[in-house]
Amino acid sequence: MCLSIQHKEILKLFCKKADDIKNSSVFNCKEISFKLEIKAGSDGYLKSSQESPHKESVIALVTVIRQLYAQKEEINFYKVYNIIWRFLSSTKNSDRLDFMKSIRQSVDNILIGKQFNIKFNNVQLTPEKLIDIWFNGNIFHSDSEKIKAFSNIINSEVGGMCEFLFKVSIINLGLVFIYFADFIRKENIV
Repeated sequence: MCLSIQHKEILKLFCKKADDIKNSSVFNCKEISFKLEIKAGSDGYLKSSQESPHKESVIALVTVIRQLYAQKEEINFYKVYNIIWRFLSSTKNSDRLDFMKSIRQSVDNILIGKQFNIKFNNVQLTPEKLIDIWFNGNIFHSDSEKIKAFSNIINSEVGGMCEFLFKVSIINLGLVFIYFADFIRKENIV
């Protein structure tokens, strides 16, 4: 199977956006460090504090990651993944297909919260839900229901932990997207 010109352009754009992630200020420092501290406050409620990349750096990173994450985007990870999967399936190279499965599983694990989830008001907040709430209720302000959900979460006793999980998830997605783009280039697919 040969890739169409349109598919090659989509793959090139995906790789360019992955380069933008790699060159972002969040990834362009010597180390990405996170610290989450949870203590009982004098009022008996949990208080959390965190140290992580600066908000402005994360927002800049999120604007790029959203292009590779949002379902409506032409260079969405899953669309690119499917293009590559169909192309590699035609070559019947099982090692490459196994690698592709591991990439897909990495993204799925990040989104469903294989690392950890937070329960808030009897709702399980997976990274996927937090990303949706942060994108549409905070950073891009496009959904009034998500704006309210964001406000409720961020002003709660688990707000710091949720922000921490959001940032860790975004950075982990960025790392997988970078790794996937490197694979596309290494395999001379584009």
